[in-house]
Amino acid sequence: MTPWECPPPSAAAELAAIVDGSVILVARDGTAHEEANVDRPPAGYGGQAVTAAGPWIAALVWSAPASPGEASVDLFVACRTGGIAWRTHETLPHESWGNEASVRGNADGRFVFSFRFGENSLVVAASPDGVTTVREPYLVRGRPAHGGGTLVWRADASSTEDYEWFDAMAGAFRPTRYADGGAGSRLALAETLAYGLRGGRELRVETVDDAWTIPVTWPPGGVEYLPLERNDGERWILIEERDWATGGLSACSTVDVVGRTAQRFPVVPPPGLRAWSDPRDSTPGMWIAQDGSVFEVYRDDRQASLMRTRDGSSWERVGHPMTGVDRWYAAEGAGTFLFLGLVSGAGGVDWGPGADADALSGRSAQLVAPGRITVLPVTAGHVRLAHDGRAAAGWVDRRLVRFDAATGETTETGATYVDDVAGWRTDTTFAGGEDRQTWAPW
Repeated sequence: MTPWECPPPSAAAELAAIVDGSVILVARDGTAHEEANVDRPPAGYGGQAVTAAGPWIAALVWSAPASPGEASVDLFVACRTGGIAWRTHETLPHESWGNEASVRGNADGRFVFSFRFGENSLVVAASPDGVTTVREPYLVRGRPAHGGGTLVWRADASSTEDYEWFDAMAGAFRPTRYADGGAGSRLALAETLAYGLRGGRELRVETVDDAWTIPVTWPPGGVEYLPLERNDGERWILIEERDWATGGLSACSTVDVVGRTAQRFPVVPPPGLRAWSDPRDSTPGMWIAQDGSVFEVYRDDRQASLMRTRDGSSWERVGHPMTGVDRWYAAEGAGTFLFLGLVSGAGGVDWGPGADADALSGRSAQLVAPGRITVLPVTAGHVRLAHDGRAAAGWVDRRLVRFDAATGETTETGATYVDDVAGWRTDTTFAGGEDRQTWAPW
């Protein structure tokens, strides 16, 4: 094969995983094979990431034996149908602070990898058109646009938030029109940067070659900037109107940055329930799904439930309630939900008796699709939900397992890791779109 050509898609991988330096492709029937391997001794520092787009899967593995020292960086683009389309090896100085390594891509085969180790940075853009390597302090914050151009953040020592557009072919950076507006004033989505204009009630949206504003209704009184807090990663933004002294939420606006519309509605909790969230102490708050509906976890003294609304007053419950936990996390993809309850030991959450008969008690994980609720094993870790909601995958007792959302069927993939140290060097992605990841490792 010439580079970037892939075999016919007769058995395209549905899942891809990095397991302690091995790139593993998993077909829908669960059969798995190792596609590439980084054979280096265990290092004191290391990490990995994987993403999928179109017929390709891109992965990175890095390691450094000491800090300060030299980091070894391996980058791959593999065909979903098997075979390595492109691979390279880089090195850069390593310092054990400010570490970040990530990869984003699109279905055209444009992938941008970025690394930061202390003051040392590396950006590599790879596509069928060629490869560009830049040793500048930038980190990827968006998906490469189909027409070219990727949103990046300048990761230097300044305290400002500088966002720029990266032209991979030219190896050049062009500033966005965003001027540092303070915390909560901007959000990076797939191919757009959205931010509130200071002193106004407009949301500005930029792409690599266009920009527009969206009027947002706001109650009377001064507003320094629109508090952008939540997004679905693609096109929707949720703006909350809170009393930050009490944490109380009175209303919210849902903004469709692609459709260029915004809708505001008051928020009235379900009768007898109160929100189990408070952004003042970093617990999850309201969030927005791919269809623009809004979700919150509400509780009473007995249990907590994931609730969904479109108008702020009519609520429906999603999945089983849960009790006996002190943290929760959730993700959504095309109407399917991954809802997790965690016993962290931090305490601070009291539960009384009388939970519903179907409530899940203690650590729990559930996959909720239309017409079916699948309770996952409590030992499942690092669970990921497919972008289209068809399945979730997670590590159960060191084995990678697929959970079908529509049928509840569990499929062993054959991918495993050896020990707990290797378990911290695993990552997984579904092909067909970026995962709906939870907000914390699980």
